[in-house]
Amino acid sequence: MTTTARRITASLLGLILFLGASSGAWAAAPPPAPASPTAEAPIGSTPPRLSYVDGEVSFWRPGASDWAPAQVNTALAPGDETYTGNRGNLEIQIGARAFVRAWGDTQLGLVNQEPDFLQLKIAAGHLSLDLRGVEPGRTVEIDTPMAARR
Repeated sequence: MTTTARRITASLLGLILFLGASSGAWAAAPPPAPASPTAEAPIGSTPPRLSYVDGEVSFWRPGASDWAPAQVNTALAPGDETYTGNRGNLEIQIGARAFVRAWGDTQLGLVNQEPDFLQLKIAAGHLSLDLRGVEPGRTVEIDTPMAARR
């Protein structure tokens, strides 16, 4: 390699290093750190979500034209409805250690979600609650066609 070729190569490497180092100044600022869980988090720090789906399970959100197959990890919002077919099963995680499970021709919906209150309704079917981890001061209400239970 000639002296001229070495100088050109060294100059190009220097330019590349300079541009690479200065490009960091143009990078976007890192995103802010996630907020720590507070009392404003619904029924603990975990928002309601479909945590398990097996068999025929459908999901409907207000404004949708029709029911769609339910997907695991779908976050639920007030007005959302789920339906399990005859052999379908679902689980909704409503807290770090709090779950609602439904199976066999069950229609279950999220009615209300506030920082210290979660309201679900069951129109028909079967439901099981596993509420080992609901934080003190928080309430989960299940409404049925004939009654409501806290």
